[in-house]
Amino acid sequence: MNEFKHLPLLQLHEHLANLDLGVSKFEPDNALKDACLCAAKVIWDQTGLSAWDARPRAVQHFYEYGNGTLGFAHVDADHKDCFVMIIFDRKSSTPSGYLLFDIGAEYAEPLYICPAINHEGPPTEEMIENSIPKLMSHQDPFAVVDIGYGTYMQVLQTGENSFRLEHQHVNTAHHYESVREVSAQEAISALKSYAFGKKEWAAEISWKKLDL
Repeated sequence: MNEFKHLPLLQLHEHLANLDLGVSKFEPDNALKDACLCAAKVIWDQTGLSAWDARPRAVQHFYEYGNGTLGFAHVDADHKDCFVMIIFDRKSSTPSGYLLFDIGAEYAEPLYICPAINHEGPPTEEMIENSIPKLMSHQDPFAVVDIGYGTYMQVLQTGENSFRLEHQHVNTAHHYESVREVSAQEAISALKSYAFGKKEWAAEISWKKLDL
């Protein structure tokens, strides 16, 4: 079990890049099932989820990426369609990384919260485009796209054309900040991508994990 203590936490864009190769489901052998379940149990305290023994955990839904070198398995997290994904080397059946992924949030209706335009409700592209440059007109110069269960993206205006982006996936153990402040147009593009179910934001912005 000690070999899994330092299993790296992957960022979403790394998983998405592999997904672009295609995926196929397969039936693993017991050794791979056991390795993935063991790896999940070892890193579980790092996920910010409820304790391992707080509810039943099962490893399921094994897939391989299209290039055949890596695969991933789902381990039940704390709510429906939310999983810790264990990435493994397909040839050696050895876990090589993990990430937390809320599949249900992918289909949730986004909520846009923006004090500068006194709005809390569904977003439109035009609304995001028009409101972001005006954030500093309010004492709370931020806007949030919230898709529920602790998953959201937030932008804070810090200067005339300077914005800080943050995003969180499920809980504060998976909270990220843009490595640099971005322009209004970059912030708008990221929020629109996030709000309307696209994933450009994950790769076009460089993110660093924050310890909250």
